[in-house]
Amino acid sequence: MLTELEEETAEPGAEPEVNPQTQPEAQPDSEADAQIQLTILSGHTGSVRTCCFIRKDTCGLSASWDGTARLWDVGTGKELRCLTGHAGARLSCARGDPDGGRAVSAGWDKALSVWDLETGARLWRGELGGIVSDARFSGGDGGGQLVTASDLDYNMQVWDTRTCSVVQLIRGVHRSTLTSCRFMLGDRRILSTSLDFTCKVFDLRAMGVTLAFADHKNAVSSASLSADERCLATCSWDKRILMYDISTGMYRSQGPKIFEESHEGSISSCCLSADGAKLVSGSYDNSVMVWDAENGIREIRLQGHDDWVEDVSLSADGAWMMSASKDATLRLWNMERMDEMPAVAESRAQHGVHMKACDTCGKTFSLAGNLGATQCVFCRIIDRSRQETDIAETIGLDLRIY
Repeated sequence: MLTELEEETAEPGAEPEVNPQTQPEAQPDSEADAQIQLTILSGHTGSVRTCCFIRKDTCGLSASWDGTARLWDVGTGKELRCLTGHAGARLSCARGDPDGGRAVSAGWDKALSVWDLETGARLWRGELGGIVSDARFSGGDGGGQLVTASDLDYNMQVWDTRTCSVVQLIRGVHRSTLTSCRFMLGDRRILSTSLDFTCKVFDLRAMGVTLAFADHKNAVSSASLSADERCLATCSWDKRILMYDISTGMYRSQGPKIFEESHEGSISSCCLSADGAKLVSGSYDNSVMVWDAENGIREIRLQGHDDWVEDVSLSADGAWMMSASKDATLRLWNMERMDEMPAVAESRAQHGVHMKACDTCGKTFSLAGNLGATQCVFCRIIDRSRQETDIAETIGLDLRIY
């Protein structure tokens, strides 16, 4: 997601005209698209900047340069609510809280608004000194905090949603405009990306940067973590996707995994599945790609948007993917039967990737180099976590302090 810089570099021309109706019977744009159930969500009249799943993946939330945030029903594709309260200013983002009862929207009016999604009423408004590029709720306390990023001196702010005030001002993490920010597990650290070519982790207790990733050659537009935060994916205007195993730190000596056969245009966004096995990415080449994240292999390219893809999001169970575009639409892609698609099978065969049933849960998973693996990523993570807990209990280590 871009801020002022995109306004300077954007292609000329007015925003596209949009028919403000949901179109559940979309026409496929390629053979791959034809094999995936697709719903087009129309209603915005400007570039759609962000999208995300909320309310246990039953709803989608979007933000647009038309000055509105909108709530969508994933099952029907219908618009449930339109939030207006930024005086028509372009919105940079809209995000939901962990319970799905509230949303935060922010943008070019240098302010954020927190909304009650049941009633559509604005609960409170906060003002900042610069354009807000991102805003997200904390996860562990029912959304009791917000983190925001503004282009004023490239700062981040932590808000208390109960007092509606800034409780921490974070300066000096980046040297240019931030493109994203979010709380990590435990809400003690913040992950951020920037036009300064870096992705960083800031510790709120130590009040300093504890991890810095500087392997991209252009602006880092987005970052995504697996649910256990062992895997980190970053994407950039340099047209590359990088994957870091931050649990082992092997990237320090070996470098990150680079996803080959990537997009032809700058990459705007990426999203890892909860288990870290899948990744989706969106690009200014108007396409969405689905990746086998474990092996760094592109499984399929999805086309259909008529302009830049600004954001992508995966549902928690990986069954749905949502994309947001400068063409003023969102697309809902049903990914449940993607593994059965001939194009996906052909890609796997070309790269020597095999599918196997997990001995523990029975679900199929991909494997390339480690042909002796008997468990899917998710089950391996569970077993590894149990082993770490057992070791910690044996030596009397309290994992809660880490």
